[in-house]
Amino acid sequence: MGVGEETVRGFLEKVAASTPTPGGGSVAALAGSLSASLSVMVGQLTVEKARAGENRMPFEERVQAARKLMAELGDLVEEDAQAFQAVITAFRLPKENEEQRSIRKMAIQRALHQATVPPLAVTERGLDLLRIAHYLAQNGTPNARSDAGVAALLAYAAVWGGALNVDINLGGLEDIGFVAATRQTILGYLDEADRLRREVLKVVSPTLFPPPL
Repeated sequence: MGVGEETVRGFLEKVAASTPTPGGGSVAALAGSLSASLSVMVGQLTVEKARAGENRMPFEERVQAARKLMAELGDLVEEDAQAFQAVITAFRLPKENEEQRSIRKMAIQRALHQATVPPLAVTERGLDLLRIAHYLAQNGTPNARSDAGVAALLAYAAVWGGALNVDINLGGLEDIGFVAATRQTILGYLDEADRLRREVLKVVSPTLFPPPL
């Protein structure tokens, strides 16, 4: 059974185990999927409470988008674990002679490069969800505003969690151009995520904002 098919308790126990996977990348993907599920709830409640003549379309579209992201992030829980396991396997290759060391080095570089793909996808989808939560916090039903706030914070965790896991893999790559371009992209994502998080908190709980450091 893949980690994405575990019960909640089973997944928590796997994360708690003294094994490399599932780790932070999978947990970041799970945080994103939880954000998506909350946004679906808030969007649906808003549609149900809409008065006659009110435009439901913006909320229905965001519900559909959040559902799609929820499924994609659920898959990324498993994909991240598999990608990092491939890195571990590459590092365990023999290195007793020059040929083996060369093969091992190329395998590590391939695995590290591939290991940036799932967490980068988590970061991108987390940012999409943060945008959705931002809209719902500002325009959704006031009765579920705190839920939109929690959705935003979980999405923010997914953005940062994915970014951290991308960055740790970039540290071992020799492709300088790819590393620089990817880090620049991530910095842009983090900047927007921070802005959206702050705006959501201002709307959801002005009495608690700004939060303590």
